[in-house]
Amino acid sequence: MKAIATFGVGACEPQLEYSLPTFKAFAKRHGYDLYKLDEIGKARHPMWYKIPLLIDLLKDYDEVLWLDSDVVIVDGRDDIPFPADYWQAMVFHHTGDGEVPNTGVWYLRKPMVEYLEIAWTKTQYLNSWWRDQSAIICQMGYVDKARPIYLGEPTELYNRTYQLDNNWNVHCWDVPIPDKPRIQHATMHENILGKMAEWYQQAKEWMNEVPD
Repeated sequence: MKAIATFGVGACEPQLEYSLPTFKAFAKRHGYDLYKLDEIGKARHPMWYKIPLLIDLLKDYDEVLWLDSDVVIVDGRDDIPFPADYWQAMVFHHTGDGEVPNTGVWYLRKPMVEYLEIAWTKTQYLNSWWRDQSAIICQMGYVDKARPIYLGEPTELYNRTYQLDNNWNVHCWDVPIPDKPRIQHATMHENILGKMAEWYQQAKEWMNEVPD
């Protein structure tokens, strides 16, 4: 059993107008249940609250795919590859910040519960730029106290992380820019909603192939 999880609250809520229909079509095409939270906690930055959501879902599902509210699946004909020996899968971006594993498109299996629980306790990252992402990648062996970040001593979690092709999470600062986007990520774009509206129009081509 597998699920897709997401939410968009506050200033991010309008993003769901363009992202959520693509998530629904992807879920239907590839056999996922879809979960969208409408309310989250207030004690931390919203980014953090995907951690308890993923912990809860992994109690009932073998695999859970987290998708940020500002991503659009522009080509969802194929499912995301996730070989059996791995615990998580994500794209590793190559930008001026260094090699950055990105949890905006993040596929997880049950062994990740332990690491998610540890991530929640990493309060030193509560107000850092990457917040929950830093709390995960530090457990992989990355050192992100300064930029560019770097991989120190790889951990078991690092070795159990499947590196997705960058077309599964296209970041505008990637070098080089992926040439066959499957999921576009609007973070760092100047006009986020404008880009998402553009990508949503592109996504309609594959979405129209999904039966009602």
